[in-house]
Amino acid sequence: MAIGRLAIGKARIRNLEIDNLTVRNIPGEGSFDHDAGGRSDVAMTTADVAQGYVSLCRRGEFDEAMARFFSADHVRFEPLDVREPPIEMHGMEGIRQGSREFAEQHEIHDVEVDGPFVGGMRFAVGFSIDATFTPTGRRATIRKLDVYTVQGGAIVRSEVYYSASAR
Repeated sequence: MAIGRLAIGKARIRNLEIDNLTVRNIPGEGSFDHDAGGRSDVAMTTADVAQGYVSLCRRGEFDEAMARFFSADHVRFEPLDVREPPIEMHGMEGIRQGSREFAEQHEIHDVEVDGPFVGGMRFAVGFSIDATFTPTGRRATIRKLDVYTVQGGAIVRSEVYYSASAR
């Protein structure tokens, strides 16, 4: 982390001020305030976005993860089947609707999150979802790899790839 100011017994690192081992947020200092859910004037790095996003996913807070980290004009690319053209959704409302439909049709027993794996302006996260498809009662493990693109401190694109055994 870059240190902005140093004084005896006091240091300022991005939006944290450390004074005699007391840490507090300094509003408006140019970093993401996870508690408030807002972005600031300084973009987060891809690693920052990846860690924050995955942290929420591990707690099962998928809607919150999307709300905090996906850009309003997010694009989701999802090749569901090799025999059909991939689905490409633009904008958050369509993506939220797809998530609601999945949740309505599945009883989720467990979700494992692997990653993030960061490289440049992209990162990948593996998901293993133990779920029952409620219309048929069939239980299965859905394995997928999501690849995210970050620009300006927000996730602007996600590409979703499913394991052949999950289909």
